[in-house]
Amino acid sequence: FKPDTLECSDPVCRQVEDVFRRHLYKCWVGDDEIFDPWWSVPAVWDCSTEYTFGLPTLVSTGSTAQGGFQYHHPVESHEDYAKITIPEYSYSTEKTELRISQMSDLLGETMPVRISGTPPLSPNHSVYLEQLRGMEAMLNDLAFRPDLVHGALAKITEAVLGALRVAEEADVLTRNDTSPMTCSDPVGELYNDHVGLKNLWCGVNSQEFQMVSPEMQEEFLPNYQIPCLQ
Repeated sequence: FKPDTLECSDPVCRQVEDVFRRHLYKCWVGDDEIFDPWWSVPAVWDCSTEYTFGLPTLVSTGSTAQGGFQYHHPVESHEDYAKITIPEYSYSTEKTELRISQMSDLLGETMPVRISGTPPLSPNHSVYLEQLRGMEAMLNDLAFRPDLVHGALAKITEAVLGALRVAEEADVLTRNDTSPMTCSDPVGELYNDHVGLKNLWCGVNSQEFQMVSPEMQEEFLPNYQIPCLQ
């Protein structure tokens, strides 16, 4: 599949065409990915800051000689850790309903359109930290400036917990037990069809820490992730 083969010019239609063409390609390959028989519209969350943690991440700087991705990491110095901020989220009913209406008009009776309510942040602390600091610098800081890393992880934890609370209170969470990796029977009991955090699967990352000792991993990762998972 090549993106330059897309035929639609409208940005929304082009996005839909891209998704469906990727589905067709995966079917041709024989991939085992699961496709839901509906179109998911993610819930829209407004953020109090322009960037999630106050600093721009995932800004591309090109690729490596082997074709890997390269990004600018905004925490360039030890002083930059102080620039990390804690975002606050709110659910936008208006923006979400507008997107649902647009997709319903576009797809018509071809397939149903549903909201996909997932929290705006998840306990992927190592991912957020690496995006902010970069792998090599992050590993050095774990060893030589642990206080700075603990401070950053405390902010990330507060942000994640806040995002989870907002998502629960907005009452727009939807089950994720039909998704790849988490396809299963329903999780927990539903009361009045209300889906809460306790009814959702939650996966977290650890591969950014695969080269550190078990003791260091426990200190800097599960100790911050487990309160969020609970």
